[in-house]
Amino acid sequence: MSVRTACLLTCLMAAGFARAEEPVSTENVTAWISDLQSESFDIREAAQKKLESSGEPALPALKEASVNAKDPEVRNRATAAIEEITVGPRIQAAIKDLEGPDWNKALPAAQFLWDELWKNRGGREALERAGRGTSIGAQSAQALTGMKQEVDNQIRQQQEYIDNMSNGINDQQRQQMRSQLAQYPNNWRGQIQNRIAHLYRH
Repeated sequence: MSVRTACLLTCLMAAGFARAEEPVSTENVTAWISDLQSESFDIREAAQKKLESSGEPALPALKEASVNAKDPEVRNRATAAIEEITVGPRIQAAIKDLEGPDWNKALPAAQFLWDELWKNRGGREALERAGRGTSIGAQSAQALTGMKQEVDNQIRQQQEYIDNMSNGINDQQRQQMRSQLAQYPNNWRGQIQNRIAHLYRH
């Protein structure tokens, strides 16, 4: 083993031990949940990120807050943190359902994965990995990533068109047109069934 490799392994082991020695405390989770109702936006944002980084140990308290907190922002932020913490396992479960053959599971899975394609939470990478092959799930993953490329191209073309419009349009109209672009992914969601239904028995 080279000296460089040995040093790298030592650093990785040290990092792992450091995480193991610094578990998320109940007191910290409670304090961060309390900070979700702070008057300061920055404090609320920082508290939510800390809760999301805490992972599974924070889930029981977050679930309690998402249901029973009096402040609606606390409920909303707790729900968002839960979604962020649990998104990895949910993506993997959806990938598994995409393999079929049950269409009643595959379609909701595909719709969930489509939504995740537009968020920076690992959905794109998971679908790209799932799309390597010729199975039903791989073909569905390929169809979804292909749709994403189509929508990306349309959004880019429309954005260039809007940016280059110098006459006959004011700033408010331009902003409205840009807002409509944000709806493209949701509008295309209805195309999923047409793209992959033939792969499944239903």
